Amino acid sequence: MDLERPPSQDPSARVPPGRSLALTAALIASFAVLVTANSAGYRFGVSDQAFYVPAVERLITPSLFPRDAALIDSQARLTVSDDLIARIVLATGATLPAVFFIGYLITLTVFAGAVLRIGRRYYASVWTSAALLFALTFRHRLLETGVNSFEGYFHPRVLAFAVGIAALAACLDGRRVWAAVLVAIAFVVHPTTGGWFVVWIAVALVSGTRYRWSSAGAAIALGLAGLMVLRSVAPERFAVMDDAWLEVLGSRRYLFTTNWPLSAWIVNLVPAAAVLAIYSARLKRGLVTTGERGAVAGAAVLLAIFVVTLPFVGARVAIAIQLQISRVLWPIEFLATVYLIWAVAEGPWLPSRWTRMAPIFLFAVLAAASTARGIYILAVETHRPLVRVNLPDGDWQQIATWARSSAPVDAHFLIDPTDVDREGVSFRVAAGRDVFIEPSKDPSIAMYSREIAMRVKERQAALPDFGLVTSTMARDVAARYGLTHLVTVREYPFPMLFSNGRLHVYSLVR
Repeated sequence: MDLERPPSQDPSARVPPGRSLALTAALIASFAVLVTANSAGYRFGVSDQAFYVPAVERLITPSLFPRDAALIDSQARLTVSDDLIARIVLATGATLPAVFFIGYLITLTVFAGAVLRIGRRYYASVWTSAALLFALTFRHRLLETGVNSFEGYFHPRVLAFAVGIAALAACLDGRRVWAAVLVAIAFVVHPTTGGWFVVWIAVALVSGTRYRWSSAGAAIALGLAGLMVLRSVAPERFAVMDDAWLEVLGSRRYLFTTNWPLSAWIVNLVPAAAVLAIYSARLKRGLVTTGERGAVAGAAVLLAIFVVTLPFVGARVAIAIQLQISRVLWPIEFLATVYLIWAVAEGPWLPSRWTRMAPIFLFAVLAAASTARGIYILAVETHRPLVRVNLPDGDWQQIATWARSSAPVDAHFLIDPTDVDREGVSFRVAAGRDVFIEPSKDPSIAMYSREIAMRVKERQAALPDFGLVTSTMARDVAARYGLTHLVTVREYPFPMLFSNGRLHVYSLVR
């Protein structure tokens, strides 16, 4: 099969040129709605944005977070996406929620467009491409990896993934320069996710050339040289995590691949096995293109990297943990989905009478199932709107708004961790002020620095149970850590600065 042509299409599945753009737009819009619904709606300020939003705000207003700067910078210095977002905000005057929402829309568009482009290279029917797109609306967590197939908020990691599969589409089209440019953009947006795509696309680009073995040797040499340079300029990345550091990360089992249960190994390796089996079936029937051969070779290299680095994860070498190498299974699962959709909709083993109807039937089933699941998640499970661009109104936000407008920039808040969990929004995000500790996010950031890990560990020990904090304990902790404000539903004998009936803000300054 010629690389530069898509599979010959079923005449009944062809789309008139004048309607192609409209159909593409309709499919992208449908994907956007369904994947957002299946992700429990679009929200601002949640989950990993507990890091990204303060990092961006600190670049916009350097005086913010004077006490939490070390915590924020321990991860922020590893990325440039927060700096790019801050520059956009400063250049345009747009609000941060608006910029993040636009970033989310760009992610949706790039992701869906790349998927449809890949479908043109693998499938004979446009209905099969649509089925692939709708299959990817079923947002889910990859078992024991700490990564979701999509996020209901703007995340540079998902944007990098979307740009990465756009690079894969360019590679399948034989557009080598575009593939290289796109994968470079993915790397800038999110170095770890983009880095895996750099490996994948680089292997795909050279695997079909006669220089593939010399290119592979050069790549290995460059990789080893890069590691040597990194070790010389950042030796702490190659340190072995000690027990004290690991204790802070203990609840995050997804970081320690060697501790996976057997069920996780089986579930996570099934996609790789599916790619191998279906690719072999296509190869026997002469359906494989040079670009497809390269894509599978790149996925195989990613899997090999995952296996080779297992001993370093087991030895608790810091960089092996920090890279979260198990996330290479994410692009492999994506590729497996591409192949499984082909096998179900267009596989040569299907009865001849199903040849034309199977893609349409699969598309209809996936569309109906995704719609039903999305409605259930929004209307029954979470009771959320499809889109919430700004932070939600409520008691928590009233307190945060007061803190942002009335508390000094160097204010230091002690908050109840259960309030953060219940509201789903970080106080750092909502109020733009330093916080003693946010247990849902700070231990994850501690992965990048032992110093920060010890800070988190010390603060966890200082107040192991917020519900048991007495006024004496609050005074002692305030004196020790320079805390200035206490936010709680409980009553304390401190000067009350603000209250909305349920939550109270007390002064801890004598």
